[in-house]
Amino acid sequence: MRRSKVENISAQTAAIKDYLLQNPYCEEEDLLNNLKISKNTLYRILLGLADDVTVYENDRELKIMRKGSRLTRDDIVKYLEENLYERSLFKKTERLLYLYNLLHSRIPYGGAEMELILKHYKEIMSNYGEELPAESSIKRMIYRDINELEEMGIVINRPSKENRKYALKEVYLPKLPPESAAAVYTSMLLYDNTLLEPVIAAARLELEKSFVRNKKVSHYAENIKNRIYVVGDTLASPERFGDILGKLIKAVTENIKIKIVYMHRDGTEGERWLEPLGMVCKRSVWYLLARKSGKKNSEVRVYRVDQIKSIYLREREVFTYPEDFCLHEYIKASWGIYCNDPVQKVVIKFSPEVAFRLKTIKYHPSQKILTEYADGSLLVEYEVCGLIEMQSWLMQWGENAEVISPESLRIALQERAQKILEKYNG
Repeated sequence: MRRSKVENISAQTAAIKDYLLQNPYCEEEDLLNNLKISKNTLYRILLGLADDVTVYENDRELKIMRKGSRLTRDDIVKYLEENLYERSLFKKTERLLYLYNLLHSRIPYGGAEMELILKHYKEIMSNYGEELPAESSIKRMIYRDINELEEMGIVINRPSKENRKYALKEVYLPKLPPESAAAVYTSMLLYDNTLLEPVIAAARLELEKSFVRNKKVSHYAENIKNRIYVVGDTLASPERFGDILGKLIKAVTENIKIKIVYMHRDGTEGERWLEPLGMVCKRSVWYLLARKSGKKNSEVRVYRVDQIKSIYLREREVFTYPEDFCLHEYIKASWGIYCNDPVQKVVIKFSPEVAFRLKTIKYHPSQKILTEYADGSLLVEYEVCGLIEMQSWLMQWGENAEVISPESLRIALQERAQKILEKYNG
């Protein structure tokens, strides 16, 4: 019986939180009418959600309006004090719910220490007008309630030498308001027909379901699909690479050695035993950074994920991740993905016709505008390596970009332009 009561209160609590997530600062009367609960039930539940940012704006004020004014914690306590005949002591069913809500709200912080749980119990018991028993008695009550939750199938990690907190064995996934969910859903469209499409398909389906369930935003998913279109390079067979990407992510995050069959530019294939160190996505292309298996000082090499034909995870063989390797430090100076040449300063002059782009878009973290000329043109500096990849980017600007230095890059572009000219002149 107690389990059914807890589940009933839990369902009401979830309904209140979901309603406030969709309708923050709503009128109390609207909330009561829409959820079909009594004021007494609402206030008793709100009292136990003091640590929930979905419900409370701060320690005192809630995200609920009452006749134009913000509902406060003091209002709730006063109402319960004036309606003693409707109120009873802090019952076990409500304690279990409040304990669960407290532990759930503390998931992002690794759980709650006994001192915090004890403080929470004392506050609620005081608000219910109860005479506080000895602290040792309250602690025994908490221990019994924790055992009760576990008997209901809720797994709770107990304090250890490393961690003094009680924690729900759940993964923290923040709830999103409709606008944020729509933005996330829209961003997923970027990955249609790419390596990530098979991986995110399930997540996108869940978002679509949530839109359908919420009548106020049920049009979001359909309108987004019909009115927003993403143009970009795509794979001919994205489904073939989805499994490869998933296995790579597992290997990278869990330090698992892998064997891959890799297709080279000339069409030949070769096997590689690797220790994956990281993955990078640049300009819609995914790359794997890895070193040869068993060779601690071997050079870090780059592999295009869409050129990996197959992958095998040696799950029983894990490697020690090198302490001196930092993916962000390794890649930050590169123009693209390759770091096989020294970092050097590159100075480029951009015409007035494209100057606004350089002011609004940072094409590399090192981008710095050195001079803005009277005609509107810009002198821009980069400090990068991987200049062979930068050449392709510079060619896209045509006559609107001129390399000032280094001279080697200027000559390389001249040679490429000459070859293109010869090709078209026959």
